[in-house]
Amino acid sequence: MISRPTQLDKPVLLVDDTNATRYATRRMLMAHGIDVVEALTGEEALRLASGCDAVVLDVSLPDMVGFEVCPRL
Repeated sequence: MISRPTQLDKPVLLVDDTNATRYATRRMLMAHGIDVVEALTGEEALRLASGCDAVVLDVSLPDMVGFEVCPRL
């Protein structure tokens, strides 16, 4: 059972280059009242992350792997 999340001041950043995965994850987050910002690349994620409370990050991205993005966040 998924409980209702605590109040987030900023949206969650969803980083995935696969349209179907991004769509399904976005729908699940939004169904629980979470605002979502999307990015398709690691560089885009790094630009947008400061405006978000949390990040859902894919490991395999077109410009870098998620493991490279994490320490830079």
